[in-house]
Amino acid sequence: MVMDRIDLKSTGRRGAIAATLALGAGVQLRVLAQGTAQPRVIVLWVGNEATVKTYEEAVLAGLADHGYAPGKNVQVEFRYGRGNPARIKEQVDEMVELKPEVMVTIEQPAVLMQAKTKTIPIVLLSAPDPVAAGLAKSLSRPESNVTGMWGNQALVLARQLDLLKEILPKISRITILNDATIPGPQRLEQAVREAGAAKGVEVAAVYLKGRDDLDRALSEVASQRPDAMIVVGTGLTAQLRRQIGDAALRLRIPASNPQQEFAISANGLLAYAGNLAAAMRYAMKFVDQILKGTSPGEIPIELFPKFDLIVNLKTAKELGITIPQSILARTDRLIE
Repeated sequence: MVMDRIDLKSTGRRGAIAATLALGAGVQLRVLAQGTAQPRVIVLWVGNEATVKTYEEAVLAGLADHGYAPGKNVQVEFRYGRGNPARIKEQVDEMVELKPEVMVTIEQPAVLMQAKTKTIPIVLLSAPDPVAAGLAKSLSRPESNVTGMWGNQALVLARQLDLLKEILPKISRITILNDATIPGPQRLEQAVREAGAAKGVEVAAVYLKGRDDLDRALSEVASQRPDAMIVVGTGLTAQLRRQIGDAALRLRIPASNPQQEFAISANGLLAYAGNLAAAMRYAMKFVDQILKGTSPGEIPIELFPKFDLIVNLKTAKELGITIPQSILARTDRLIE
């Protein structure tokens, strides 16, 4: 068992309490420059420290954009769920108990947070659809304790079907690998089905029920023999992206996903994805507004500021696919 690490540059009473709680739960925790008189911002990641390093840098850069420096005028605490639902729930319980000024996370942990508190502000770094998830009454006026960023994943998944059809005009069957653990996954399936109907593509769905369900889900995908696969972008599929991408390559199924890393490092053919680092940096403006006294329920939830198209030419070559020039001309990043 790897011992959890707590890095405290200076620890006040509240910081010591947080450290004790983290050790007691066996949860990895990193606290930056704690002090007792500063507002506390706690960020909960679904993954582990190694997988979110770039995003932590983006969060700290975003805070700096608004004049915040850990240890000088703000406490910043990073916590890690390590892809374990039970651990994430424990983290949420502890965070709510600590009553920070702002909690920051993605959609799935935010649902758990809001079930525990309707008063502590929550800032979303990423969310497929916060209204459908019940986190906000509307995007323009959340009227809840949640605000932040969203990725309109239904639209993004439909766009991926269009891209796959442009690359492979003869495809007629696509499987969507969906996540049964998120709120309302059927809306994502329906968006892909509608996009498929418009392009003459039959769409089938396979639902992933958890980390331990991956082998069964991939076996079901293989049995459907699709011409291509679209993988929904969630915390769960992000944790499993390498296994999913490797399986797709082994099965010779061109696959796409609305998360950049799927095409960059997991053998996916393409990703049409919100630029998460840019979104997370931008999201710190919501933290700034809340710390200055604005209610999150009055702050509109905003769409990611940037979407990127990433194509993995190595995977394309392995699959014997020639990427059309029309796609190459629009690609933000090629993996060669």
